[in-house]
Amino acid sequence: MSARPKLMFPFAALLLIILTLAVGMMMIEGAERDFAFWITLAPILLAEGMMGLSAAGIGGEEEDCLPLFRAGSGMAAVSYLGFTLIMLIPYSHGCDSETLLIVQSAGLLFWLLLQVLLWLADREGGAEPAFAATGYNKTGFSLESAALLSDLKTRCPEQTELIRESGRLAEAARFAAESVKGSEQIDEMICTGLWKLRASHEIRPQDEMRQEMQKLQDLFRRREEIIRKLR
Repeated sequence: MSARPKLMFPFAALLLIILTLAVGMMMIEGAERDFAFWITLAPILLAEGMMGLSAAGIGGEEEDCLPLFRAGSGMAAVSYLGFTLIMLIPYSHGCDSETLLIVQSAGLLFWLLLQVLLWLADREGGAEPAFAATGYNKTGFSLESAALLSDLKTRCPEQTELIRESGRLAEAARFAAESVKGSEQIDEMICTGLWKLRASHEIRPQDEMRQEMQKLQDLFRRREEIIRKLR
């Protein structure tokens, strides 16, 4: 997804936050806006903001950082919003502010824990997708580079320069020499680079992606020289 449509989600979330705040202020008169009111309304506004950031994929999955907001965790944000809306029931029945604060804090901590678990699950399940079966070798990075090219053509067909560079990378992988004893280290470097590209291509800038692809092509050229000397 390009940057402009992505920014529409946080903007829509901001409008929803303003609307929710306005409705809450109109429904509850000034004298009745006590701590219980704000401890009930504030998490709803927070959850709406989380939804906008998650839909935009802000926070992403770059490097090894823990992403709090991303498209893949959108369901967690929706679940948290559902929880905050349910908390309107005890508030409307006159639940004391201390109890509301404890329950709301527990709900937020649970959401943060869920984000960590989702992140760990993604890392565990998404690690070495093509290489688990093939290993760090020509077959592995040929499959991964072809998958990257296919992903780019499907998700961002308008980025012709990026697709063209990805095609060159896939061609370099396809015509690379077969792995030999002694090429394991550079094979692993290439496979790791390809996996990182696939894992983060949706949120990384196009120029940065092209630079990474060119670095990988340089690695392929170095690999050819290494294998030629090892034979």
